[in-house]
Amino acid sequence: MTREGLDEQRLAHRVLAHSPDNISVVGPDHRYRYVNAHYTVDYGLSAEDIVGKAVVELIGQSAYDKHARRLLDRCLAGESVSYHDWLGVDPARRNYKQVSYTPLRDDDGRGEGVLVMSRILCDCWVASRLMMVGERAGGVSHEFNNL
Repeated sequence: MTREGLDEQRLAHRVLAHSPDNISVVGPDHRYRYVNAHYTVDYGLSAEDIVGKAVVELIGQSAYDKHARRLLDRCLAGESVSYHDWLGVDPARRNYKQVSYTPLRDDDGRGEGVLVMSRILCDCWVASRLMMVGERAGGVSHEFNNL
């Protein structure tokens, strides 16, 4: 490999490692092949603890059945797919996220896995505070209307 090729690999590794998004690669067997640092923080596990695990083991049967199994299979068949939902390991700290599944192909065009990226669209703590402010404002407005 040339020096430029090594530099590109190092840059790509840094980009993935420092991305604020959760990034993983899932193989055709629905097992993790790669997770970035941000992904490990969400689950409180090291990359070594996640890579090799089946997706269902990490996200749970309910989430796997609701979205992951079907979307991984669609993506492995060649389709890029995405969805939005409230997601998170701890129900009290769920965030509204956009999740995208993109097929990964080898040099011969064969499917070798799925690139899964998730991005927080709305932090649950912020959303709950905004909802609380809205409810209080609605209550005050109601009181003025009753005067």
